[in-house]
Amino acid sequence: MIYIAGKSECTAAEMCRAEKMQELICDMTGTSVTLGYYLGKAEDTQKYMTVALEEIALSDAVLFLPGWKNHKELQMQHMYCKYIGKRVMYFKLTAKGAELELPRNKKRRVKHGKRKLGT
Repeated sequence: MIYIAGKSECTAAEMCRAEKMQELICDMTGTSVTLGYYLGKAEDTQKYMTVALEEIALSDAVLFLPGWKNHKELQMQHMYCKYIGKRVMYFKLTAKGAELELPRNKKRRVKHGKRKLGT
């Protein structure tokens, strides 16, 4: 199961976009996809986050849609995924179509230059 990370307050347009993404991802992966978006305003953000984190723990992977860095709730969900070692994917729209992007492992670069000794 793939969980689409969502926010507790979204507009009808954002929900519509998320549902279209859900259909597209379901077709691309062939697995069940759960939406984490809540239409309107959530009554209790803490309760919403508790449910979202439980869904993340049950899922096989978590997908973040474009613009997830602009919302604190999604940033917290992302940090939680990293903390528990959950597989994280990012959805990216390109001119060629839609892609699911896995994070790249960042390699540390070490400069192998000579030290300059003081004279």
